Amino acid sequence: MFEWSEEVDQVEVWEEKLLSNQAEINRLRAEQAELVGRLDPHQIAWSAGDRNLTDWLSATLDISHQTARRLRTLAYAPDSQIKSELSKGAISLDRAAVLVELSQTGLSEAEVLSFSPDYSLGRLYGLLERRRRVSREDAQTLFSDRYLMIQPSLDQSA
Repeated sequence: MFEWSEEVDQVEVWEEKLLSNQAEINRLRAEQAELVGRLDPHQIAWSAGDRNLTDWLSATLDISHQTARRLRTLAYAPDSQIKSELSKGAISLDRAAVLVELSQTGLSEAEVLSFSPDYSLGRLYGLLERRRRVSREDAQTLFSDRYLMIQPSLDQSA
């Protein structure tokens, strides 16, 4: 027999608080992207000795390279409805970054925003991969730039 507890009454409250916290995180991520866009022209990553902005963000903010790359993507994106939605807390950083990348593949921003709520993040990433164009020359360059170098180690093993 199921016993009703006071915790069951709190489920909706906890869910609402969880969604409210996520909206606040989204708003803060939009602000971070704005700050990254302002810092980058000053070559902050180079002055700190990092290879690029993504590495600097990852180390400085203690976030994954994926999150750092998404912040950088939004920092470089022109002001748009997508960035506005992130600033309002309506969409997440992950969704905003993939929507910006989709809008750069030739889809209009209005088009992207109209169908994206119906898609999971995984489906949006799949759509992005299908829309990316790789020319024959690019594929050949990628293939020819791969190489394997074997050097002897200190104990003379390879």
